[in-house]
Amino acid sequence: MSDKWFLRLDAKPNPRLRVFCFPYAGGNAAIFSSWAKNMLPGVELVAIQPPGRSNRMIESLYSEMQPLVEDLKSAFQRFTDTPFVFFGHSLGSRVAFELAKQLIIENKRSPDHFIASGSAAPHLMRESCKAHTLPKAEFLARVKSLNGTPEELLNNPEIMDMLLPMLRADFKIASEYRSNTFKISCPISVLYGTRDSISKSNVEAWKDLTHDYQGATPIDGDHFFLTSNPQTTIECLNSVCRKTLQANLHIEPKKA
Repeated sequence: MSDKWFLRLDAKPNPRLRVFCFPYAGGNAAIFSSWAKNMLPGVELVAIQPPGRSNRMIESLYSEMQPLVEDLKSAFQRFTDTPFVFFGHSLGSRVAFELAKQLIIENKRSPDHFIASGSAAPHLMRESCKAHTLPKAEFLARVKSLNGTPEELLNNPEIMDMLLPMLRADFKIASEYRSNTFKISCPISVLYGTRDSISKSNVEAWKDLTHDYQGATPIDGDHFFLTSNPQTTIECLNSVCRKTLQANLHIEPKKA
C-alpha cells in the first residue's frame, strides 16, 4: 500500500480487517501511529494522509469537501480487498462519512462499521462559524482554544506561518460541509468527550444516518480525548473490530 494518501501502521501481509483512520482538522496520519501496537491480531491500521502536511507539505490543499473526497475515493479503490472499518475524528468523521456515502452511491465496497468520533452529525444545520476567515491573531486564538495543537508549535511563529494555510483550508471545509440525510449501509458507533462543547443531542443525531445505530459512548476528556485518553478510545475501537471480525468469519482474506 504505497499510495501517498495512506500510511500503513504495523503493516500486515494478509490482514483480516483494516481500520482506516481519518484525522481532525490540522491533523495528519502520525496522530494514530501509537495505536498500531494495540490493535487486535489480524487488524491492520491505516491512517489517511491528506495533502498539505507532513510528507505532503508542498502539495496543493483542498478547501472543499467534494474534490477532496473524489480524489481520495479514486486512490481508495485499490484497498478494498479486505473488510474495513472507518474511524474519523471531528472533521475526519465527516470526510469519512462523505467517502462512505459516495462508495455506497456508486455500488462499491463500503465500510463494515463506521465510528464517528468527536463530531456533531454532518446533516445538522449549524450556526455559521467562519473561523477560517478571521485575521491571523484571532484565528490562532481560535486554534489554541481547541487544545489540539501542541504548545511548542503554537509558540513557534515560523512553523505556525507554514501551517496556517492548511489550517484555514481544513477549517473552511469543516465550516461549509453539510450532508443530506443519507443512511449508510453499516452500523454507526459514536464516541464523544465528556467535556466537549458539542451537545449530546448533536452527537446522537448520527442515528439518523444508519439503520443500525450502536449508540454514543462518553470518553473522559475534551474535544481531543483521542490524544488525551487514547487507551479508552482504542478499547472502543477494538470492541468494534472484534464484533466486525466475528461477523466476517466466513470471509477469507485475499491472498497476496
